[in-house]
Amino acid sequence: MLNNGLSRARAASMNVTGECWATTDAADADTFAQVNPTGAVPARYSFDVEETVLVGLLAANPPQAYQHGPDCYEFLPSSYPVLNHHMVNGRVISPVP
Repeated sequence: MLNNGLSRARAASMNVTGECWATTDAADADTFAQVNPTGAVPARYSFDVEETVLVGLLAANPPQAYQHGPDCYEFLPSSYPVLNHHMVNGRVISPVP
């Protein structure tokens, strides 16, 4: 993700449907990383995106993202071009605590 952005094919190889889950809570992100089904070294990708971009994805019709609770987001593959264009400050944290 750091070098090539989000990819439906890469996401689908991990979860079949190709969505990408994100959270604003670092502890939750660490938990997501630790339950990675590939058994690889747990890592998380951290990035920033403008709130207006996030709101646009959530409000799109058809939906490009869903919010689950106060700080968890499900990004559908249709959102990847927008996210890839607008993600900044990307970094990989590995291994996670």
